[in-house]
Amino acid sequence: MQTQFEFVRQVATRYRTYAEQPEELYKAINALAEEDVQEIFDEYGGAGSKFQPVNLLRAEAARQLLNGVVLSEQVVDEIKERIRQKDAAYFRYYPREVLQGLETNAQVKRDIFANWQRP
Repeated sequence: MQTQFEFVRQVATRYRTYAEQPEELYKAINALAEEDVQEIFDEYGGAGSKFQPVNLLRAEAARQLLNGVVLSEQVVDEIKERIRQKDAAYFRYYPREVLQGLETNAQVKRDIFANWQRP
């Protein structure tokens, strides 16, 4: 039981660091193993995926990592903006269902990433 508590404490400490120091979060993301990044891409952007803005952001961030791009706040903001602008040409690598959802997604009055402002 003590081992489990220690594990939870370590994870909580790590996530607090990420919340307070976004550069540490990006450093950890950029250090992920290629297999893990590929798994993220497959889960959020592969066949059978449907359009969900945050999942498309996750998939595109993973795709960028797989292509050797170093993720930063600026790169993530650029991806978000391309989703907001419904830039289907930029997301041409994704399944048809994702692109159709991107193009037909009704514009709501508030930002689609309103709940996802922090890294």
